[in-house]
Amino acid sequence: MMHRSEAERNPSTVDELLADTRFQEWVLRGNPVPDAYWTAWMERHPGGKAMLDAAREVLLSIRFVEHRPDPSRKAAARESYLAGLAAAMERERRARVVRMFRSAAAAAAVLLVVSAGWYAWRNLRAEEYATAYGEIRRLTLPDHTEVVLQANSRLRVAGKWRYDGDRKVQLDGEAWFKVPPIAQHGNPAPPFTVSAGHASITVLGTTFNVRHRRQALEVVLIDGKVRVDAGEKSRVLTPGEKVRFVKGQQVMSVTQADTAAVAAWTKGQLVLHRTTAEEVLHYLEDNYGYTVRQADSSLLKKELEGEFVQGKPEDILFLLSQLLDADITVDGKNLDLKKR
Repeated sequence: MMHRSEAERNPSTVDELLADTRFQEWVLRGNPVPDAYWTAWMERHPGGKAMLDAAREVLLSIRFVEHRPDPSRKAAARESYLAGLAAAMERERRARVVRMFRSAAAAAAVLLVVSAGWYAWRNLRAEEYATAYGEIRRLTLPDHTEVVLQANSRLRVAGKWRYDGDRKVQLDGEAWFKVPPIAQHGNPAPPFTVSAGHASITVLGTTFNVRHRRQALEVVLIDGKVRVDAGEKSRVLTPGEKVRFVKGQQVMSVTQADTAAVAAWTKGQLVLHRTTAEEVLHYLEDNYGYTVRQADSSLLKKELEGEFVQGKPEDILFLLSQLLDADITVDGKNLDLKKR
């Protein structure tokens, strides 16, 4: 007794359907309505109707000549039929592979074009860095310049950073810079320029602090050399000097500065040295978003000395009240100062 294989007993693919004699007999009888066996088969196989229709369409596309071969030739004819069917299916498989390869190649070409466009756009667009109230952020620019960005500040870096041309940034707020010299084949390094409001600072291998707040610019040189250009005024600073320029006044003042105190904020500290209470309140407004609603004018000009942790404005307010011998009322982000 001849036993059927599992595929013959229960076909589950188009290929196995085409090789199944029950399926061939049902299709070639010309009855388009599935009988009970094939209806049950479709219920057992997900997507069964689609497979059944596909196999039926392939089988009907073959033109048969009605004849009655003798039993000795029946097996040979069946084998020949299956071999031809297999060859046709192999040709179709190869054609599908070619179509898939062409589609993949086209998609890869599109992806390459899109990637190249994204890379070019990214290198041309400007990069912008910003900090929220109470946040300090450390950055390293493409030329290895180190930047510490103070709270509530914004730094914009030119989109196409050229090593054979100017290195330009734009600052609104406060930042500390350490600019390394970059020599190009023995030639002088290209200038590094910080724009702040209507002023610019040109540097070459130096460390300095820039504060641009309330229409006023302050630049403190820690080491190296910088040139500050503001309006019609220009000044080359030496280490330890501070230049201040107020928009609209056209006056550039130069004084000596405590560079350690100026840069202390980059280490999370606020150092007061002959600092007025008004300047401390401005600091709280600029860096933490407070608003001073009321303040006794006699308190504002008092000079203060001390050190604070920058990240805790509540501590600054408490110590400020002790140093001023004043009551400070905090209402959300509003401050009121009164003498005791």
